[in-house]
Amino acid sequence: TAETKAMVETVVLDCWMMAQAKWGKDKCHTKPEVRFNTKSKSAGLAGWKRTWGKDEYWIDINPILLNENRAAMLEDTVPHEMAHIVQYQVYPSDMFNRVQPHGYEWQHIMRVFGYEPTRCHNYDTSTIKAIKNGGKEFHYKCNCMTHSLSKTVHNRMMGGRTYSCKKCGSRLVFDKVVEV
Repeated sequence: TAETKAMVETVVLDCWMMAQAKWGKDKCHTKPEVRFNTKSKSAGLAGWKRTWGKDEYWIDINPILLNENRAAMLEDTVPHEMAHIVQYQVYPSDMFNRVQPHGYEWQHIMRVFGYEPTRCHNYDTSTIKAIKNGGKEFHYKCNCMTHSLSKTVHNRMMGGRTYSCKKCGSRLVFDKVVEV
């Protein structure tokens, strides 16, 4: 919703103002564009690129996960991605100085923002999986259990590729398609 997107922009602006107060506008020089179009299971993604000598910064926020986990995304994911943007600008990597994505610098920035530095989310991604698979789950059986596979793996198997269960080692056999 427009209200939720505005809340994301507010968190981004708050983090941005804290970063500029701490490191100055000369280091924190380009506020990122916020986009709501992540199609993967990741909750967010921070990125930058240089085009014709101009740096562009952005944050992708997964709109499905945002809708399902609004409070957690605003308190964790958005500051997490903002910390990456600030890290790119304040501690730039080069061939002699490789800054780790979730290393000391990033953790320090998260603490400046007033958040605990956590690396991965634990949001339920089943809605994303269902959307990516066209609202279907593809069930395959082995000797020990039923596996729910992606549409891509299902299509590969329909084309003749074989997969085995990592637990029991037996070959996976198509069982059924389930509408979700």
